[in-house]
Amino acid sequence: MSFKISARARLLRRSVVTAVAAAALASCGGGSQLVAFAPTRLIAFGDEASVIDDAGSVGASVGATVGNGVKYTVNALKADLTTLDCSLNPIWIQALSTYYGLVFSQCNPAAVATPTAFIRAAAQAQVADVVAQIDAQVAAGGFVATDLVTLLVGSNDILAEYKKYPGVPINQLQANVEAAGALLATQVNRIAALGGKVIISTSPDLGLTPYALAEKAANTDTDRAVLLTFLTARFNSKLRVGLINDGRTTGLLFTDELIQTMVKFPTNYGLSNVID
Repeated sequence: MSFKISARARLLRRSVVTAVAAAALASCGGGSQLVAFAPTRLIAFGDEASVIDDAGSVGASVGATVGNGVKYTVNALKADLTTLDCSLNPIWIQALSTYYGLVFSQCNPAAVATPTAFIRAAAQAQVADVVAQIDAQVAAGGFVATDLVTLLVGSNDILAEYKKYPGVPINQLQANVEAAGALLATQVNRIAALGGKVIISTSPDLGLTPYALAEKAANTDTDRAVLLTFLTARFNSKLRVGLINDGRTTGLLFTDELIQTMVKFPTNYGLSNVID
């Protein structure tokens, strides 16, 4: 399985969103907490950060089977050190599903007969792909008030634009990522208007990844790490300003800001290496 984002970026993204997801959930229950939000389904949209693959996982370091899938992160093993255990080292959507007692069919070690958590996210997806993912959900029955909907996407858009440099000037790259961020905001608002309760994450700061540091070392035309941070910030800015974030239907996770803090103060978060 090919990974588009560096190992450290995946680790930080998983750690950050898992740590703050519970705080954001309060927003999905409405302005009053007299009645706690109790979702009956979880529907995940986005890129590989929200993917569990229990079929067709070519190139994965460990074998996946139906109901025991691999993830785009460090895949844990059982005590025999050879057999995959998808329930360990959970990604953020697994942490949420477990909190509410919901199960994905792609990681279903207890063989729950009727899983109630669903993944429409796909590896290497960009924002335009998420529009199609949402369209497919609408065609399949749409959303109800007890749906918890997650979205984490944008890194692949930012990387795709960055790779056009220097052939495309920075101001055009900026406009392109801003358009993607604005489009994502409209899709969040769309889901909320259709009845779903949404948790949307900002994109992680790609300027802090090993990829960015390698690009910086390999190129002297401009600081490539700074450029990636800039493009990430512009994507996130347009996402944030476009959200109808009224505290009733949408919870916003500031993943970019928390990752920046984790890299600046790694020991506070139990991290020993934030470079490789």
